[in-house]
Amino acid sequence: MKKNYVVCILALVSCLSLWVKDSWAVAVTMTAEAEITAAVLAGTEDQSLNFGSIVTTGATSVTIDASGMVVTGGVLPSPVLPSAPAGTSVSGGHNGRIDVTTTVGANISIVYPTSITITETGGATMTINDIAINSTASPLAATAAGPNKIFVGGVLGVSSGQTPGTYDNAAVTITINYQ
Repeated sequence: MKKNYVVCILALVSCLSLWVKDSWAVAVTMTAEAEITAAVLAGTEDQSLNFGSIVTTGATSVTIDASGMVVTGGVLPSPVLPSAPAGTSVSGGHNGRIDVTTTVGANISIVYPTSITITETGGATMTINDIAINSTASPLAATAAGPNKIFVGGVLGVSSGQTPGTYDNAAVTITINYQ
C-alpha cells in the first residue's frame, strides 16, 4: 500500500509539472570597476613671514594677520603704518604664504607651530606667538587643483631695549595634511 501512495504521488507531481507554465530565467553579466587616484598634496613657500622694519623706544608687539594687515601695540591696522603708538613705527612687513597643490574639493588640515623663535646674529631672540589665530583657518577646502594659498601671520613680541639687528630662523615647519 505504501508503494501505491508513493507511485500515485510521483505520478501526480509529474502531471502537475506539465500543467505549470515554464518559468523564465535570464543570466546577466556585468562588470565592476573602480579607479584609484593618488592623493595629490604638495606645498611650497611662496613668501616668507616678514614683520618689517620696527623702530621702538619700548616694549611692543607687532601683529600680522592672514590678510597681511600689520598692527602695532594692538592698534592702527595698516600694511605700512605712517603713525603708530608713541615711540613705535613699522614699515613694510607682510604675511607668509604657502602654495598648496592638491585635489579639487579636498580638505587640508593645517598644523601651525605654537611659537617661532627668531634670532639675531649676536644671539638675541624674539618670539612669534598666536600663529594659528592669525593665519588661514584649518581645515582649508581646496577650491582649485593649485595653487591654494595658506596665509601665515603671528604676533611678534619686541622687548624694551631689544638688540638692533636682523632676526630670522633657519626653518619653520607648518604641516599640511590631506583629509
